[in-house]
Amino acid sequence: MTTIQNEMEKYIDKAKEASLILVNQNLLQTTKAFRDISRMILKANEKSLYWLNRFSYFDFEDNNSKKNFNDLLVEYNSTRTHGYHELKYNCSELGELYSSNIRPFKDKLFKNPEEAEELFNTLSEGDQRMIDFIEKEFLVTVDSFVDDVTKSVNIGINGYNEAERKKLAFNKKSREMRNQMENLYDKLSDLVISFNRSLLDNKSNA
Repeated sequence: MTTIQNEMEKYIDKAKEASLILVNQNLLQTTKAFRDISRMILKANEKSLYWLNRFSYFDFEDNNSKKNFNDLLVEYNSTRTHGYHELKYNCSELGELYSSNIRPFKDKLFKNPEEAEELFNTLSEGDQRMIDFIEKEFLVTVDSFVDDVTKSVNIGINGYNEAERKKLAFNKKSREMRNQMENLYDKLSDLVISFNRSLLDNKSNA
């Protein structure tokens, strides 16, 4: 597991801990902050997972596979060109949400408030670590496959079987990364649902 993914797991643990307290507290802005942070991290993870899955499940045996693959490359290269902003969450926004709506209640929300403070400070200063993960791990894995399989696709119909074999090799190579992202996706989705439910319950009881 990477440093970034480990930080996300720690956040999930802290958010779960806080959610048990927030159920019985009328702290709407704090609940919203947790919901928004969870959703921010979820969206970044979701977009990375999206690209792994798009390439992993691409059908090179389809009659229009060359056109479909080239269309996919245009979309992928657009994501890369725009500074990876879709592949990462906004660290400064996360820090602001914590400072304004979570920190004032940290002693009430966490068994170890100083540990929580340290974690949120780490997350709010995580831009470079996220960029390092995207460039040195995620993009290295995906770009290597894309560059290699493009050569096979450009051969034409005779290269499609080779492209399919390369896709299977890519699936095997990226399996651990994909499994970790899917696991995070499930946990973060549960958090967003849980905090949304708390907000609805509070609204109904108001």
